[in-house]
Amino acid sequence: MTHAMGGKRRVNSLDALVVFCSPKGATRTAAEMIVKSLTSLSLVTEAVSICKDEERASLLELLHDSKKNIKFLFVGSPVYGFHPLPPVMDFIQRCPSLEGIHAVPFVTWGGVCSGSALFEMGTALLEKGALLSGAMKIPAEHSMSWAFSKPFCGGRPNGEDAARIKNGVQDIYEKAVTGSTSSLVPLDLSHYTGETLSAMLEGGFETSKARFPKIGFDETLCVKCGACAEACPLACITLSPHPVIGEACVRCYNCVRVCPEGALTADFSRSEAIILERIEKLREPQETTIFS
Repeated sequence: MTHAMGGKRRVNSLDALVVFCSPKGATRTAAEMIVKSLTSLSLVTEAVSICKDEERASLLELLHDSKKNIKFLFVGSPVYGFHPLPPVMDFIQRCPSLEGIHAVPFVTWGGVCSGSALFEMGTALLEKGALLSGAMKIPAEHSMSWAFSKPFCGGRPNGEDAARIKNGVQDIYEKAVTGSTSSLVPLDLSHYTGETLSAMLEGGFETSKARFPKIGFDETLCVKCGACAEACPLACITLSPHPVIGEACVRCYNCVRVCPEGALTADFSRSEAIILERIEKLREPQETTIFS
């Protein structure tokens, strides 16, 4: 999979573009499944990570210069605290006009709650003039599973999910090429409506992030190895000389997981029980869902 565009000629030669932010790897896996499905339809397709500022800036510059041949734009994010990740929303909001392009937002979610993520992404894509021609909601191993007694949605997305994705991509493609696509509206993509959806939207991602376990740091244990900075998918950790975590942090906890000395910590002692309670309360089906 390619993560950086090769230049303006490469953009001009594309039929489909799949962009994604994947701190833990599950959304990347889903993106690879989508690319494989699009390629099987003889569509020239490129997949690009947009987690880091420079990645988004480079791709946006190319899109502003030329996007005339792109027919399909798939945009992917994991669901964190009901929401898509800020880099994904930043990319959509800074895109040039997407008029005439078939846009397909897709999310991976840890089997707890898909939240308002597809609604938010769909709204932003429509505001850019895109045709909202489909969407996908794909279960994936929960990003905190490494800290729990057992993984939630372990091993997902799997082969069954890939088959559903392939069928969904084909359905979206066939409707587009036959002219039978009718643009969806954001509420078509949401498992939640009314007051529940309004409550999820309130305060946005930053409000949800404030409820995540905080990342602690013990300077006496830090050996300044830089493993945390290398593991940060958004490149928001700097060493001066100890790690400083920037405001762009989405609390994926990669830094906590890889720190060899335990200098970076997070208290997940209540998280597993809270997640189990939410799964029992919401009972959202843990299956890949295609909207088209």
